[in-house]
Amino acid sequence: MINLVVIFPIGIRLSAIGVIVFEPVTFFVGFVLTQGARNFGIRKLLPYVLQMAHDIGEGPNRTFLDDLCVEELQRTAKSLRGFVAGGYKPDPPEAMASFFERFFRAAEAGKYIGVDSHLPSDYIRKYDWYLRIHAGYSPRGDVRVLVADQNALATDYLDYDQFWSDFIQWHADHGVELRWIDASKAELLRSRHDLPTTDLGLWPNQAVLFKPDDEGNPSLTTVFRDDPARRPGLAAVQTYVGEVVRDSKTFEEGAPPGIEVMNEELARKWEQYVDSDARLDPAGPLATFLLRELAGCRLVLDAAAGLGCESVLLMRQGGIGVVSNEIDARLRTVASDFAKKRGVELDLRKNYWERLSSSLPGNLRFDAVLVLGNSICLTLQAARRQAALRNLFDVLNPDGRLIIDERNFQFMLDRRDAILDDPYTNFPPARGGDVMYRGSLVRAYPAGINDELVTWRFVKNEPRIANAADLKSSGRQLGRDMQLHPFRRGELYQALRESGFAGEIRVFADLEFVATTLSGDPMPDVGEPAFITYVASRANIKSGDLPSATRVPAS
Repeated sequence: MINLVVIFPIGIRLSAIGVIVFEPVTFFVGFVLTQGARNFGIRKLLPYVLQMAHDIGEGPNRTFLDDLCVEELQRTAKSLRGFVAGGYKPDPPEAMASFFERFFRAAEAGKYIGVDSHLPSDYIRKYDWYLRIHAGYSPRGDVRVLVADQNALATDYLDYDQFWSDFIQWHADHGVELRWIDASKAELLRSRHDLPTTDLGLWPNQAVLFKPDDEGNPSLTTVFRDDPARRPGLAAVQTYVGEVVRDSKTFEEGAPPGIEVMNEELARKWEQYVDSDARLDPAGPLATFLLRELAGCRLVLDAAAGLGCESVLLMRQGGIGVVSNEIDARLRTVASDFAKKRGVELDLRKNYWERLSSSLPGNLRFDAVLVLGNSICLTLQAARRQAALRNLFDVLNPDGRLIIDERNFQFMLDRRDAILDDPYTNFPPARGGDVMYRGSLVRAYPAGINDELVTWRFVKNEPRIANAADLKSSGRQLGRDMQLHPFRRGELYQALRESGFAGEIRVFADLEFVATTLSGDPMPDVGEPAFITYVASRANIKSGDLPSATRVPAS
């Protein structure tokens, strides 16, 4: 075997390279990159590797070890070329684990900050090896920032609860601070610093940038402190990471940040859509309805608080305790400010309906739960709607009641062509509001209607909208459209039955009583109101306990 000598700038003299070749190729690649490259740069290192491979290949009396050494050196050269050009793809993929282990080791216990767009479930399923490596190198005090849309985080949390729990627990166990930043904000920072990707790992003297290809496989670009030819340089990467951490937020109680129901523009105008004065008027239709239906209740959960009108109304009455819940961070801020201006301090929570029964402290249970303002239709997946309803059932006291409503989507589905053609004429709430949303300065209408989704659009009504063309004009649009699940007639009613509400359900059309039904009774005819409201009792009332005159016929 030909004996090779490689002299690194740090003065270490390595001979008998055959000692190395018995290790996996990734050891050699990792050693070369983290020792040689960080001291005098990949570009200077590459010719040495190529020359070694050439000298061995051309030597006489080649042995098995010579061939093996040539093969490994050629692989090393291929890796180095990838790093020089950017976009190195580990081959085989398992090589990535050893590569990153060398980076953690070379950092000599320096602080690590990772910025990553993988959701927790993806991380646990695909990159658990990365967490294992990280755990072996004094991770306490390190930081990981997830780059994600908060709605995607919420979906991951609800659909993959065990993966999410494992991910959160790993960070707690190892003292790694876990944060998140909205993907759009991270993208702005990435663009500002001209980086090829938002995702990277940063150590004190080096960084690795991750960029997936079309098939989702990551390509890697290294950035070393002493590699002035590399663009972007390490200083730009460090500045980007500092700004990402600055603009990121922590995960409260191991849960995602919530669901973004509306953007900032619409949140600021929400009170004008609701018409808070009308809702708070004790003699108004909503207040009259609620105070009658909640008579005798001591503790109420306003599960879709929104602006907080119902919470404020009930707390002003005295004798009723209210817990307010709102999953949208912007609306929580709006609701808190709204209540304080009216002398009320809200007990404001951020619980997902699908996890409500397990997330409330002390097995908290309520005499009534409110889900008003066309809220349940914002949960688009059927399984999650059913989970939400079941949890709402579970947090009620044995004789508690759920008050929940829906828009009359069947009216929209039956008249979709006419409404889409001329919503001003054919959809009355676009002109004059409805029983729940009476505001005169902001109106809304269905801008898109199909069997799976209704696109709900908000518009400014100042100056007053004159006709369909005026209503549809782009200058009128306010905020971002909402996507709603269009309940068919009787669909929500049946879902309530399937969620455990086997007893009395009283049905209202625009807050006017229609009928009382029991298990087995069909959905009553409600006419053509804007809103249908259900008061569903958890108690299982027997048929004989209810006067027959108030019941809906079975056929």
